[in-house]
Amino acid sequence: MGLFNKESCIICNGKTNALTKAKASSGVVCSSCLSLCSPGFIRNIGNKTTTDIKEHIEYVKENQLLYNSFQATDTVGKLFFVDKVNQRFYIPVPAATLYNKIPIVYSFDNIVDYELVVDGESYTKGGASIGRALIGGAIFGGAGAIIGGSTGKRKQKEVIKIMYIKISLKHPYDSYTEIPLISTEVKKGAFIYNTMTDAANKILALLDSMVASEPVAIPSASAADELLKYKQLLDCGALTQEEFDTKKKQLLDL
Repeated sequence: MGLFNKESCIICNGKTNALTKAKASSGVVCSSCLSLCSPGFIRNIGNKTTTDIKEHIEYVKENQLLYNSFQATDTVGKLFFVDKVNQRFYIPVPAATLYNKIPIVYSFDNIVDYELVVDGESYTKGGASIGRALIGGAIFGGAGAIIGGSTGKRKQKEVIKIMYIKISLKHPYDSYTEIPLISTEVKKGAFIYNTMTDAANKILALLDSMVASEPVAIPSASAADELLKYKQLLDCGALTQEEFDTKKKQLLDL
């Protein structure tokens, strides 16, 4: 059997590759159409219908407008980007991702809770309704020693293998997203260990401020909001593609 099989993609009706296709509830999806979907959506594509996938692809296109116009007010390295004016944030997609590399832009309102996970154990948890379960307001001591966040005593770990921040979401397509910090074995006190524990503290403090913040009054609609309005006019035929492209260039200063 060759790499290309006889099943057609349920989205574009094109050929599917046996190695890169994905199985949805109503058939298979080719790699080209998968590249238009977000990684979080692809994780659960097995129970998605053709309509679900098409609607998600349209959502990703609109999300790209938000990403293109995103202006961060706060950042933590290249790990976490926040726009406190419009109350939005995004996490860069890992370079190894095979499909859509445009991050999903989430709203502060999407956040349910968040936690630091180290080698499978939750060390601290925060959220709009529960606050932050920390000791002394910090997760790590001066040399990166884990000091709190959960009940009971813990031994200070000499080696960490996996560390990430998980953000649970109230969102139509993603139930959670993650900020990867450490994915390979590192010793306590090593440069990468100290760098990432410092980043974890900064990200969690930023998340605390995000869930506690009040919306900022904006005198006029943002460029992203204006683009979404013009996109709707384009979709209903009130604008031509040329008119939409002109408006897009004006709003994004292209």
